[in-house]
Amino acid sequence: MGWMLYLILSQHSLGDLLAMAAIDPPFEDKHLNFIIAIEVNLAAGFSWWPYIGNLGRLTRNERTAFWPNIVGIFGAAALGEIVGLLGAAALANSDPTIWMTQVGGVAVGVIALGFVAFANITSMANILYTSIVGLRQVGTDGIRQISWEVLLFLFCVPLGALGAVLPRHV
Repeated sequence: MGWMLYLILSQHSLGDLLAMAAIDPPFEDKHLNFIIAIEVNLAAGFSWWPYIGNLGRLTRNERTAFWPNIVGIFGAAALGEIVGLLGAAALANSDPTIWMTQVGGVAVGVIALGFVAFANITSMANILYTSIVGLRQVGTDGIRQISWEVLLFLFCVPLGALGAVLPRHV
């Protein structure tokens, strides 16, 4: 992300990027656009709380639970949002698969997208782990008797089937 930020700022000044006009909003009503932006940002922020708490359970003390979340979740997320915002503004396209290769070339774009894919895989692993732990905690004795591997398999099969049948570009 740091390298992508450097590449974007080496091609466009920060002043020019901040002075760019906003793209056309999705709806005519500016209040509706504002409310949707607030709702999406609140949902994104609140959705990570259970996962952060679950990761904190795996640590030995509060210090080792706190700092990785601050640096990793807040710091990396803020940097990613800044890079995404500036990249979309600089190239008038919000799709990172397009602007990452335009900014850094094919090699840098492929490497950057590899990091994005890895981040998504690790996020999904965390979400899956937290969901299974939660299911075992609130479930009945029958669910608690199911082995971890079988429960994981049963949880993933319907999601895999849905992923296979849903349209790719919604």
